[in-house]
Amino acid sequence: MVAAAIPILLIGAGVVYFTQVGQPKMEELSKEKSELKTRLNERDSLINEWVATFNEVEEDLRKIRGKEQTIEYKFDGVELGPDKKEELLIEIEEIGKMLERNQEKIRSLNQKLRSSGVRINALEDKITNLQATLSARDSSIQALEQVVKEKNHKIADLNNEVTEMEYNLSEKERRIQEKNQIIDNQNKMLEKAYLAYGTYQELKEKGVLEKDGGFLWFGRNTRLQEDVSKEEFREINIMEKTMVPLNSKKVELITNHPKGSYEFVKDSTQQVAYLKIEDPLKFWEITNYAVLETKK
Repeated sequence: MVAAAIPILLIGAGVVYFTQVGQPKMEELSKEKSELKTRLNERDSLINEWVATFNEVEEDLRKIRGKEQTIEYKFDGVELGPDKKEELLIEIEEIGKMLERNQEKIRSLNQKLRSSGVRINALEDKITNLQATLSARDSSIQALEQVVKEKNHKIADLNNEVTEMEYNLSEKERRIQEKNQIIDNQNKMLEKAYLAYGTYQELKEKGVLEKDGGFLWFGRNTRLQEDVSKEEFREINIMEKTMVPLNSKKVELITNHPKGSYEFVKDSTQQVAYLKIEDPLKFWEITNYAVLETKK
């Protein structure tokens, strides 16, 4: 009778123990399991977000580097006009905005990492490296922007120098032209001479010749009148007028001109056909007036 009652007592004790101790323990274990599963899910979600963000940042970094190289190519050795400079600065500003967006993504990841309480060394190292890379790119972009601005200033300075050089060159050319004009005018003056020819009577009536000295018309000398007017002479260029047509039996050169600098050329009838000036500079070195008296 007693033996039959023992199992019943044991079962009852077990039920009481399970109700008072076992069931709460199982519920606690179930809760811990649920919390752990939730934390694992959060960790997996955070890891997936990190991976996606890392990929986005790295892709943006590749794009940024490509844009940098494009900008460097565009202004390398090329003069930057206002439009080109503005275009490059806009591109640099867009790169800066990309860097800022990616830095914000990294800051957000860091904050989530600290809030989650999860420590994954590999991911933390990756975040640190990305932050360093973004900072380096940011510095590089700032340097590039400064180079573009400095280059524009240098080009502006060079343009000013070129403008000044062009002005100086123009001024020098103007002065050279003025000097050439003066020289040309001087040459024209030096090459200018005055010629008169005809019979004594013709030249006397013009006030060019007169006779003086002698006795009863004998031994009188023919000479130029004083204060003779240039209007009675023909103005010539000594380098162009080297032949004077005469067609006279006899010709006398009244003015003084060096021997050998001229020649009277006769025709087939032994008349003096023309005066040939062999050496113009020598012929006109004593005087720039020439008077020839022709005799019929």
